[in-house]
Parts: sequence; C-alpha cells; structure tokens
Amino acid sequence: SEMCIRDRYQRRVRGIAIANMVQLINVNAPTIWYRSAAYPPGERIRCGWDASRPLDGLRQEIGLGDGVRMVCKGCELQGSQSLEQQGCKARDTIYCLEPLPEGACAAWGRTGRCGEGGRCHAAQSHTMQLSPRYVEHRAAAMSAESSPSTSPPPSPSPSPQVVCRNWEANGTCRYGEQCFYAHTHVVAAGEEVEAENRSWEGTEQWGCLLYTSPSPRDS
Repeated sequence: SEMCIRDRYQRRVRGIAIANMVQLINVNAPTIWYRSAAYPPGERIRCGWDASRPLDGLRQEIGLGDGVRMVCKGCELQGSQSLEQQGCKARDTIYCLEPLPEGACAAWGRTGRCGEGGRCHAAQSHTMQLSPRYVEHRAAAMSAESSPSTSPPPSPSPSPQVVCRNWEANGTCRYGEQCFYAHTHVVAAGEEVEAENRSWEGTEQWGCLLYTSPSPRDS
C-alpha cells in the first residue's frame, strides 16, 4: 500500500542520515563556529557527512581554523583524502587538536612517531601533549567518564599514566607501534635516546611487562 511504501522510504532515509552522521570533539582547538553555534574545547559537533568525500570539504563545512588537526585512530587525517581512504568510518569519532607550535616535529604531530627519534632536530617537541594518539586516548577516556550510564560503575583500572616499562627502562620496545602503551614512547626534552639492539636473554616479554623465567628445579 501507499502507507507501507512511505514507511519503508522514511526508514531508508533515516538509515542513510544516521550512516552519514559524523561526530567531532573539540579537544583543545580554538572555538569552532558551526551553524552560528559556538563549540569551545570539550564540546561535541554532529553533522552530516559522506565518509567517501575528501575531508577538506568537512573542514570548510564546520569552519575549522588553519592548522587545526583532525585526528582519528591516533593519526592526523589528510584533508585531500576521505575517511574511508584513511581506514576510518563515519561512526568513528574525529578529534580536533590545536595546531602544532612553530618548529615542532611534523612527523610527531601527525602520528606520535618520528623515525629520527632523539636525533630529530625538533626532539624537544616529542611530548605526550603533542602526540595525537596520546591526546586522543586521554580525550576518549574523559569522554567515556562524562557520558551518563545506567550500568554499575566499572571496577578500578590502572592509572592512565602507566607507561611502557621497556621504554622507561631501555628507551626502546620491540612491540613498537603495536605496544598497548605506545603513546608513552616519548623522548624527554633535551634527552637523546638511541635505538639499539638489547639483550633479552633469560627473559620473556608479555604485554610489555618483563617477566624473568625461573630456573628449572634441580632434580
């Protein structure tokens, strides 16, 4: 019937609208003005966007300022490519970060990684505060804490300041970017850390925590 056809059409339209909605969170960027509304740091922005379109259009749509970084899944998004081309989907949250300070390491600002390590001319900018993966991790945790929930409070979890013990002790981690605490792989200001092959004889690594294998018992 005509009513059934209209109902199916309305459900299809609602489904398309939901599928093409993106959510952005202004983490620490200057106030964003979208449709005459102000979105200071900490505010969420929801708008319709096709995940197959280049993100430069989205920047223009919501009026992002020059240099403001759009981050998703720990990496800065490129405006010339779409969300899909960069391995993201419309339902993934996009985090808006402040521009990098002048002279900061561009590679670190994009991924929280720099192939030069402590030899980088801008190694002093290899900090957690400028790492997109660390800032996104903290913003996501704070967003989850502030969201209303009817479920029981979660059990106590480790402090978010826990760092990779391998990196803290040796300045290197064999897990690299796959390490759960990869966002803490940073070089302190003025400190040079050389990536070297280190001996792991007699030890096993699990979850980036060192565990010394016990000696077999004497028979």
